[in-house]
Amino acid sequence: MRFNLRFLGTILFALVFLVGGFFVKNAVLANGALIFSHVPSENLTTGVQANFVLQAPDTTGHTISLSDNDAGGTFYNGAITGNTCNHTSPLTNKTISINSNKAFCYSNSTPGTYTITASTENIDSVSTIVIINTQEETLPTMEGSVTIDGTPKFGEILTANISQLINAGTPTYQWKRIYMFDNSMVEENIPLATNGTYLLTETDIGKNIKVTATAKPNIGTGSISSDATENIDKLDKPDAPPLPFLAGKTSISVTLVANDLYEFSKDDEGTWQDSPEFTGLTADTYYAFKSRIKETSTTNAGAENKGRIIKTYKDSYKDAQTVPNNEGRATLTNETKELVITDPDQAVIVDAEAVTDGALDISSFTPNESGERIVPAITINSSNAKVIIQPSTKITATGWNGTMMLPRPDTSITNIAPVGFSVGNFKIEMGSPDVTLTFDKAVKITLSGVTGDVGYRSAGSNDWQMITTKCNNADDASNITSGECYFQDGVDTVIWTYHFTTFGELKAVNTQSSSGGSIILAMNNVASEKIIANGCNSNANDLYNIYTGEPCEGKIILAKEIKQIKTINQIDNKNIENGGIANDGKVAGAATTNNTSENTLTASLGNLNNIIKDSISIWIILLIIIFISAGGYTTYKILKKRIK
Repeated sequence: MRFNLRFLGTILFALVFLVGGFFVKNAVLANGALIFSHVPSENLTTGVQANFVLQAPDTTGHTISLSDNDAGGTFYNGAITGNTCNHTSPLTNKTISINSNKAFCYSNSTPGTYTITASTENIDSVSTIVIINTQEETLPTMEGSVTIDGTPKFGEILTANISQLINAGTPTYQWKRIYMFDNSMVEENIPLATNGTYLLTETDIGKNIKVTATAKPNIGTGSISSDATENIDKLDKPDAPPLPFLAGKTSISVTLVANDLYEFSKDDEGTWQDSPEFTGLTADTYYAFKSRIKETSTTNAGAENKGRIIKTYKDSYKDAQTVPNNEGRATLTNETKELVITDPDQAVIVDAEAVTDGALDISSFTPNESGERIVPAITINSSNAKVIIQPSTKITATGWNGTMMLPRPDTSITNIAPVGFSVGNFKIEMGSPDVTLTFDKAVKITLSGVTGDVGYRSAGSNDWQMITTKCNNADDASNITSGECYFQDGVDTVIWTYHFTTFGELKAVNTQSSSGGSIILAMNNVASEKIIANGCNSNANDLYNIYTGEPCEGKIILAKEIKQIKTINQIDNKNIENGGIANDGKVAGAATTNNTSENTLTASLGNLNNIIKDSISIWIILLIIIFISAGGYTTYKILKKRIK
């Protein structure tokens, strides 16, 4: 019975192992006397042994035979007397005698499931131990190169270019900063800079940057670093700012409008300063003052502009200028006759009633590539005219220095009016005495107290041109695209013009008539190269007989057609002599022959007019005398015949 129970227990124990062995890590041998214990994890690495312990519940000696039925692994003999596996030689199908817990080692190079059989007391007990051998795969080494894309400047983003890497997978990154410190090269990891891109900071300026890429652990092994960048630079220089504005000047200094972001320079000296004030200058001298955005900790100095041309005062005029107030208004006085305008966006109103020789200094608006100065809206109130310049008007004038005369009386004596007109007393000059200022937008000029015909005289010319085009109304310049138009606005005349010069009124001259037709006696509008009192010489081809149309030949004529019209003021001084009528019939009355002043010449020509009138009277008297004489002679002949 004892044998049967023992035999039955052994059979039952074996059946348990046969049914569930593939899912058991610990196996119990026959009679409960022996147990397999799996010490480490069941996930094994190639070349690393798994330690197992044979546990006996008692001190009874047992003989155990171990075998690897799959013959795929190797048993190692170790210190069987202890529970530490220090193997020294293979142990395959060996018989081990143990009295207590013993250890053995098992290793395999191929993943799989293996069966280990333990036999004791002539009874084989098969135990299947599942060992998952996850051997560490031998990974390839990452190869290739890493480069850095991007501009090495503050604020730019650098990108690690790994397109040339192989066996890298998705690598990890570390950006590094390289610089010299105490004569030694320092390479430090940049904190938190572990992405594929890196934003350059102010700390990087003046240093070099590199990046290291490390292969993904299950794809490859190793790390590769890029070459270092060039020194990280500051941002590119900004574009040139607007031209500096004038705040004030004297004969020896110029002060520009301050700006904390700018620095300033004079001419092409190459020296830059934060202060907008320049001293030690020369009186009555032009200077070019430049500005640029100054360098900061992260930005290089900006591009310089071409400079604003400013002229220092003469010593006697150092206090003669003023500037508009915050509202854009300014009043000119005899102490401050000139207004300086520098702000291109501020509309300006100038009150100049108290001065007759006021001026605007707009030289700060230097000409662009097309030679145009662009000015803001300007309204000029003077005692004899009101001028309105539209916003952003472009002014063009060759050789102009940027000083604009405000309306002032024109004192020119030499004035050649159109035929049938004389120049009136109201004449104003504005702009420049030397050049004509041309505008791309029509300018409105209101002539106070002027009615009737108006005209203009260009700078450098004596000839007046009549304005014949009429505007639709006083506030509309749409009727002209160039040139001028005018409109009567009550007791004033409004002129829309595209140029600045001299403007004034034109007066129609008086005429006389007789039975023979109109006799033009407006000598201020008719002249020859030589005008004589008693007739005209053969050179007087400018005048034609009113009846025959033939040139004047030694007798006074009545002008029907006139070529080369000139005013009496334009008669050559060489034709004027002193002391009455000369032998050759030239006009008398001039004080000198070749250097007669215009005033004296005008007076002489006034005498000429009287002489001509007297000559006509003489001719009339002579005709009467001839008529009377002829009648008397006829009467005498009749009486004599009757007497006979």
